[in-house]
Amino acid sequence: MRSLSLRSLLLSLALAGLGCEASNAVLDVQMGLPANPLGEPMYVRVLVSRGDFPVPENTRVPQPHELTAGPSTYQFSIEDPNLACDPSLMGDCDLLIEVRFCLDRECASLRTGTPEIRATDPQATIRYRLEQPLFVGQRTQWEPVISAVPSCTDDATTCSAVDPPPAGLTGCVVDSSVESGPPTWFCDVLHCNEIVCADDPGGAGGQCEGGRTGPHLCDR
Repeated sequence: MRSLSLRSLLLSLALAGLGCEASNAVLDVQMGLPANPLGEPMYVRVLVSRGDFPVPENTRVPQPHELTAGPSTYQFSIEDPNLACDPSLMGDCDLLIEVRFCLDRECASLRTGTPEIRATDPQATIRYRLEQPLFVGQRTQWEPVISAVPSCTDDATTCSAVDPPPAGLTGCVVDSSVESGPPTWFCDVLHCNEIVCADDPGGAGGQCEGGRTGPHLCDR
């Protein structure tokens, strides 16, 4: 499993394995991905940062993931040694995760692509904003399931409208901030609903005191 370290609001990339304890703030991600909808190799690249979208290009998870003929799982970890944010400021400790789907292994065509390229390369994107998923000295878990790749309602070269996310992707909508470019969905992830403490393996959502409100159980 790959690991990322958050430093100065950007990510320095490193390799690390999973352990049972965490002296830093660590989020273990197990991302369920859909089957490859195309007849040629298709890859997923993940970028992670804080601040705002678009996520900087130099914040990539070290290795891409290749979609297969059936559903697959992409595992990686995000680590913040110093929790370089202020939990008392609303949104300051939120995490931005951008999931990109493309034919190019590095998804480089997202930066230089044209509408004509989209006719054969979907260049689709899902943007997640995770509400404070990292806690000092705690290991948390997030297991999103992406059941489909974002697509255009019309011809990919035009992409005047984007198909809405499937009903299973709760909290997700078409990203209206992307007026032209790849089909993009935005998903708002509330930590009480989806961010689970590692000391409660298999725990369901709502890992907050008082149900789905109040401090997260990891914030102690």
